[in-house]
Amino acid sequence: MVRNHLLCLTLIASPLLAGTAGQNLELRPSPRPGPEIEAGSRLSEESRLKVESIVAAVREEITGLGTHHWAGEYYAGDGFGSYRYLYLAPEAGFAFEWHGGLGLYDRNWGTVERQGEWLVLRPTLANEHGNLRGAPERLRWVQWGERTHLVPEDELAGFCAWLSRREGPGVWLEFRDRDLELPPRRALPVDLQECWPAE
Repeated sequence: MVRNHLLCLTLIASPLLAGTAGQNLELRPSPRPGPEIEAGSRLSEESRLKVESIVAAVREEITGLGTHHWAGEYYAGDGFGSYRYLYLAPEAGFAFEWHGGLGLYDRNWGTVERQGEWLVLRPTLANEHGNLRGAPERLRWVQWGERTHLVPEDELAGFCAWLSRREGPGVWLEFRDRDLELPPRRALPVDLQECWPAE
């Protein structure tokens, strides 16, 4: 994906960022297991290497895609120490990690398919939601001017509320877009413009 910028989920210092010298990216926390999750297959060295390989493939693939494509590197944080990272592209599939103040809580990977304005993720590992676990499985692609958001289906109401306030962390945002100004209301998809009251 060639452009000058990059749900709301932010990537930070880990081996996944090896080889990114010169890029203006923050570093993810070290992927150490959190206390709420037993160190099993998804937190193993093998799974870490699998995710690294997918991240590398995503980064290679997006260099050949045009602007305003949904493929990319996304971050979402709640502002209280919970951070989720999502990398995805049509051929490479997706890689997902959930980090918190006590380390790595969840990790998954799989395929991704576009269905109109929606992206459908099919995780490889069991995908339980709750207790700092769970990769999104259905995301709305929202191209808002130069900003690219991916909104989980069950978070659309929250995204609408965020638009009405125009403050806070928002939803999954492509990492390189994080410093961009909010575009005008008219740049939103038509069905979401009602979330932003006309001034």
